[in-house]
Amino acid sequence: MKRYKTVNKWIKNPNIKRKTNVEIVTEIMEYSRFGALSQAFVVNAIAEEAKRVANINPKDVDTKDWQFISFEAWNGVAKEIVEKLETSYNRNLWRKFEGKSLWQQEELK
Repeated sequence: MKRYKTVNKWIKNPNIKRKTNVEIVTEIMEYSRFGALSQAFVVNAIAEEAKRVANINPKDVDTKDWQFISFEAWNGVAKEIVEKLETSYNRNLWRKFEGKSLWQQEELK
């Protein structure tokens, strides 16, 4: 019987199907022992990182560190995500409460 390294199981073992990013995020959000709290955590994590990247001026970034993806594209997708989340929640969450997390924003209502 051939043994496989745990970390690279999906690469070395053709019988194991690798999950897509969508499947992984869906599993995290829908099948957590913490229930809906997992969904709030994932949305908050996405919102916080998108807000952080969207607020960086591309001119201030050293392009040597961005060889495979341009920072302008990364920054653009972050702004798009912030916009979609703001539209979905029908609030200007990330600009109105600068520097506050979703949890802190809820306390301010």
